[in-house]
Amino acid sequence: MIAKTVVSVVGAVIAARFPDPAVAPAHPLVGDRDGDGRADYGVHSGTDAESTPDFFRLSSAGGSTFGAIWGIAADRAISTDRDGDGRVDDVVVRANDPMPSQATFYTYGTTAGIIFGPAFGFADDVPVFADYDGDGIENIAVYRPSTSTFYVLRSPGVDQQVLGIPAISRSPRGRARLLDQRRVPRARALGTS
Repeated sequence: MIAKTVVSVVGAVIAARFPDPAVAPAHPLVGDRDGDGRADYGVHSGTDAESTPDFFRLSSAGGSTFGAIWGIAADRAISTDRDGDGRVDDVVVRANDPMPSQATFYTYGTTAGIIFGPAFGFADDVPVFADYDGDGIENIAVYRPSTSTFYVLRSPGVDQQVLGIPAISRSPRGRARLLDQRRVPRARALGTS
């Protein structure tokens, strides 16, 4: 069930409530899902009910809603552009059945529907998707807090970088870079030379 209240006035606050919080707790997912250059609201409710949508989207273009039924309650959801079309796709991270310590990534793509992803990383790793190789597609990547290590799945292989203090930077071309904060120059205060 989608319950929404939308108030849209120039210069005013836009408020939206969906799905009904009584059905399942919702986790926000924000990104440009329709390619209009503006962020769209989305939530993942994470239910196992076959008749209740797990993903909801509210379009910034016209306030229309969309609900998709897929996933399981234990999935963690992320919004990222996995197919390079400039629109975010919904991705779920799921612990594997045969190896519960591993994670599998499933993408609900804007162009191809549901895409099975690889088993990559551990179930408790933190997803840090970004375009690390500059090809316009955000790479599957995880950060492992226990070892302060980033793992990036690039084509044709896996890269790893160990960092004392994790950080991600965007280059002028939009390519993401992993940074070691110890090598980043300190910013100067305004008015100093």
